[in-house]
This record gives sequence, structure tokens and C-alpha cells, in this order.
Amino acid sequence: MKSKKRIIISTLIIIGIILISLPLYSAYKENQMKKLVEVTNHMFETYIKKGEQTYASQNMKAKYTPTETVLIAGDSKEFVALVYFELNVDVNGENDYTSAVHTMRIKKINKNDYKIIAEGDEASTKNLKLLNYSNKNNEELDKIKEEVNNEEYEKIEGIGYSANAQEIMLTYDNERNWVKVPISTDYILSNVKEPQYENPEEAPAIIKPILKENTYYISHEKTAFISTNQSDILITISNDKGKSWSEFTLDGAYQGGDLYIGFSSEDVGYFAFTTDVAMGTQYNYIYTTKDGGKTWSEIGNTNEVYHRVVTGIGFLDDKVGFVGFRYESDNNPTVYRTDDAGDTWNKIEVHLPYEYASDYATPLSPKFKDDIGILPVKLRDNDKIINFVSKDKGLTWVYSEDIAK
Repeated sequence: MKSKKRIIISTLIIIGIILISLPLYSAYKENQMKKLVEVTNHMFETYIKKGEQTYASQNMKAKYTPTETVLIAGDSKEFVALVYFELNVDVNGENDYTSAVHTMRIKKINKNDYKIIAEGDEASTKNLKLLNYSNKNNEELDKIKEEVNNEEYEKIEGIGYSANAQEIMLTYDNERNWVKVPISTDYILSNVKEPQYENPEEAPAIIKPILKENTYYISHEKTAFISTNQSDILITISNDKGKSWSEFTLDGAYQGGDLYIGFSSEDVGYFAFTTDVAMGTQYNYIYTTKDGGKTWSEIGNTNEVYHRVVTGIGFLDDKVGFVGFRYESDNNPTVYRTDDAGDTWNKIEVHLPYEYASDYATPLSPKFKDDIGILPVKLRDNDKIINFVSKDKGLTWVYSEDIAK
């Protein structure tokens, strides 16, 4: 009996030690990672000085601004790190801005000193364990994730739909009441499809049709659908949970591609459509509203800048918008941004994280809450969706492992 009691006490003591040790070990690892980030940043200062001297020798002034340090592999003895940075080069009073990344393999040579043993393409992670630790404020990213998720939850709470080739029904109160969306059968097939199953044996006995992604926007404040009858574009909107509806028709506009619609507030929204794909070329046409969908205006598009296959469209407001494209020569996400309602478009830098660097990325439609956005990106080889977060109206995007799907 005493032996059994002794075993129980010993077990409880061991469990207690483990529970105490876990947070201590976690804190130790966090401090260790922060120290390696400090070492990396110190090494990067040497890289900056060399770069500044090189530009100075050519009568140019360069300013390096580190934006993020990432430990991608290794431990305290030897590791590989990336430093993302912005570079501003002053050439005779004219500024040239660019974004870049510098890779270093760093090794500990004694108790307090480290040295770079490889840089750039030569800094491989061979024989090192992957880490993926960033000096970005992870708590802040968690907060962003929570805010965006809460916003999405508030929008979809109680909302559901039932769809088939004849009608679309909506509920805003957990299926207690239903309303019919007044879209005629001539248009409705552009909103409805049957889900696809890779393995037919996994398909349920009764397959329920679903709404096509990007062809609808449903919240408690605003509901909108974009439809087509293979000729005209139809916009159907309700501001009172389906009690009343308004319509806007664009005669003869549809050209065989995809449909997109969304709202960033009750008043500001967008819709877009694309042409069919021909020899890898696809054109897009974008409209925005500032009065909740009563009137729409066509804005500029990417057709003269980049006219490949569109995979996502989204707008933060009536001026700031994004168009994403299927990967081609560049396996990183290809996304163009406008901040002047489509008058000009600029490609933004979105880089795949190290562990997916050799994969091929397809950017989907971004979502925004105020100035904070999430850009989902589908990976071809890993067959998953990862997410990037922006806190500056989509100017820069940072990979967030915390919200990877």
C-alpha cells in the first residue's frame, strides 16, 4: 500500500516538474531565438556598410531599411537567416526604391562570437533543422487574425443558404426564416454549381449544389449577387436581409470569364468580370460603387499592364484595389495594386516563405477589415492555402503561419 502511495506521489511530482518546465523551456527558446536575431542583425550591419560604400564609389547615396529578420533553419551553433529590407538609392536627387532579401549562414566560433560562412545563394540549409522564426510581433499578428476572424464571424453568424438550378434561398436567423433571391433561372446557373469530388466514392448520396465563390456577398447589412445569362451582367442587392431588392444590369457586357463582387462597407463595393482565356491571355473589367450599389462606375483595369489569367480580385475602398494572377515564370504570388481607382497599377512584392519557396502560388481574393487585410494564396505542390497579412492597405504583405489553412 505504501509502495503504491509512493508511486502516486512520485508520478505527481514528475507531472508537476513537467508542467513547470514547459513554460520555462518555451521562454528559454524564445530568448535563444531573439539572441540569434540580434546576431543576424549585427551581421547585416556589415552588409549595409559594404553596400553603402559601393554606391558611394559611384556617387550615389543608399539607405538600407531592414523590415524583417527570419531564422529559417539551424540552432545556436549554426543557423541560416534571411533579412528582408527596403533600399532607397539617391541618384542625382532622384530616388529609386526597391525591396530585397539577403541570406546568411552563420556559425558560432566561440562563446560570444559568430561569423558568416556563406551568403546569398550559397547559404543553404543543408543538415540544419527548419525553424521559421520571425522577429515580427507575433502577438500583433494574432490580434489581427482575431479581429479579422471576429469580423467574418459577425458577418456570417446565423447566415446560410440553399441553392439549386431554380432558386437561391437565404436565411439570416439560423434557418428559422428563409427569403428567396429574385434571380431568374436565365441567370441563376452562373451562381450555382455542384461540388467536385476527386474520389466519386466519397460523394454523398444526395449532392447539394453550392454557390460559386466570388459571385456573392452576404452579411447582415448587405447582400449582393453578380449573375449572367451569357450576355448581360446582373447585380442583385438587398440592404434589409432580403425584404426588398434592387437590380442593376449591364447589357451585353459578359465575355465568358469569371464573376466577382464584394463590399468593404455598406456604401463602397465593387464588381468585376473577365473574358474567356485565349492563349494564356485574359482581360478584366472593374466597376465600383460609392452609394451602396445604386450607381456603378467603370474604373481602370490591368489590361494594358498585365493581362494574364485572373485568380482573385478585391477592393479595400473605392480607390485601393487588387488583382491577382495565376503563376507563370514567377512562382511567387503575382498581385497588382491600385490606389487611384485603376488609373495606375503596380506589382507588389509578395514572397513565399522559405519552406514553400519552390512551390507555385496562386493568389486568391483578399479580404479587408479597415486597413488590415488577409491575402489567401493557394499552393500547387503542397495543395494547401496559406495566408499573408497586411497592415498598411496592402502595400506590404507578411506570411502568417498562425493563420495558414
